[in-house]
Formats: sequence, C-alpha cells, structure tokens
Amino acid sequence: MLAVSLFPISLGVDVVQMGQIAAPIFWILLLFLVILSLEALFEEEWQTGLVEQYLLTPDFFITLLYIQLILFCLRILIVTTLMMPFLIFALYLPASIWGLMILNVWLVIPTLVFLGAIGRALTIALPQSIFLVMLILFPLYIPVLIFASSTVTLATHHLSVKGPFAWLGLLLLLSMSFSPWVIRKIFQWSVVLL
Repeated sequence: MLAVSLFPISLGVDVVQMGQIAAPIFWILLLFLVILSLEALFEEEWQTGLVEQYLLTPDFFITLLYIQLILFCLRILIVTTLMMPFLIFALYLPASIWGLMILNVWLVIPTLVFLGAIGRALTIALPQSIFLVMLILFPLYIPVLIFASSTVTLATHHLSVKGPFAWLGLLLLLSMSFSPWVIRKIFQWSVVLL
C-alpha cells in the first residue's frame, strides 16, 4: 500500500499520465507481493519432514496441496480486496471499474500463486532462494500480467474485456489443474535426490 501511494507523489498530480500507467504499476506491485509471500510456502513442511510423510499417500498429498494453496490465495485475496478502494483512489483509476478490478484480482492472484508454488517447490531446499524463484517464474507470469493489465486498460477506455478475461480464466484453470501434480512430482524427486 505504501508503494502504491508513492507513485502519485513521485509523478505529481498529472491524472492523465497516472491513469495510463496505473494498471501496470498495480499488477507489478501485486506480483512482488505474491512472490515475496511465496518464500513461506512449504517451508515448515519441508523443514519438519512432513513432505516425506505426505508423499507416502500421494492422493492425500494432492488434496492437501490444493487446500494449502487455496488458503494461501485467500489470505492474499482478502487483504487485497479490502485495500482495493484505497488503491483505486491512489492510482486515479475510475471508480466505475472497481468491480472489474475485484474480479480481475480474484482471477489473477490464484493463478500467480499456483504457478509460483511450482517455482517454490523447485527451490525449497535452497537457502535465500527468492531471487531464483523470481527468475524461474517471470516467463510464466508475463502472460498473466499482460492480460490483467489489458483488462484494466480496456475497461478505462470503455472497450470489451471479454477476451482478456477469457484468457485469465483459462490460465487459472490450467494452473489449478496441473500445479499440484507437478509439485508432488518435484517433491518426490527432491526427496530421492537429497
């Protein structure tokens, strides 16, 4: 929230300029919020050895991964949703797109978290691995950020947002479908190799 409020201060009160760059600013800051919070994901389970125990029952582990990732998403989503009026006001976005931004956030954050969990699982055994996670995830995050920013830009120009929303929905379904299976396989390889 502090970072969002610094952009209007540093750019001045040029509402037109701020409205043009507001969507990318919002999504990049949200991306960094998700990436920084990913460092805590799976850490306790890995350190205490629960991952090895969960791998003994693979179906239970997939269910547990879904539950853990959905709860992780909800924690970020609730805080972001509660801050949305301030963020929209600080970035000089029209109040008419508030509902669209909420829907957009609820599509994008789970996608970022489910994709980010794959990167976190790959680097779980490494200390201070957040920069490596960012390098792994940026190619996966670029399409999500492009479609998320384009929905806001299209909505501010009163154009149809059906196309970007359809792509965001597809990316969410794909990431939720394959992410827990990939994470389980990564943990199986990690346990064998370590």
